[in-house]
Amino acid sequence: MQLKPSSLQWSAIIRARPVNIGAGFEISIKELANLIVELTSFTGQVVWDGTKPDGQPRRMLDTTYAQQEFAFKATTGFREGLKRQLIGTGGDER
Repeated sequence: MQLKPSSLQWSAIIRARPVNIGAGFEISIKELANLIVELTSFTGQVVWDGTKPDGQPRRMLDTTYAQQEFAFKATTGFREGLKRQLIGTGGDER
């Protein structure tokens, strides 16, 4: 998906703050890692080091600001978008 907001919208975005672009749902880092393993047909082993700090166990981007400022709503499902990124098309097959 390509965003093509008007120059006025870009101006507001640039002056404002960073904008989260995401699917608007929470996913655990482990679930994400497992999905990447599945989509890439990775045959190795993912090793979790329990002696290290957990860091951020889950990730969810709040897309409210993007929706309010320039009516952003993800039109590609998370799994499909991730797959496109992993295989290198990024959804831009032109």
